[in-house]
Amino acid sequence: MKSSCKLSVWLIREVWQRRIGLRFNARTNTICRFYPSCSHYAIISLEMYGFIQGVKLMLGRLKRCNPRNTDSTIDFP
Repeated sequence: MKSSCKLSVWLIREVWQRRIGLRFNARTNTICRFYPSCSHYAIISLEMYGFIQGVKLMLGRLKRCNPRNTDSTIDFP
């Protein structure tokens, strides 16, 4: 895995999952409706497909992450 992917995965784990995401979800009383969660999906995408394709998949997932989406909640890259 290249350094850009490693840095991206580290940022997602350290900044979002361990800091911002915990407080945001607790404050807004939010539970992710997707499995795996968007942050785990992003990590899997980056590790499997590299930085460019992983970011494309991650952005597509974030677009689908809204209350109007009625598609299946089980979604793997």
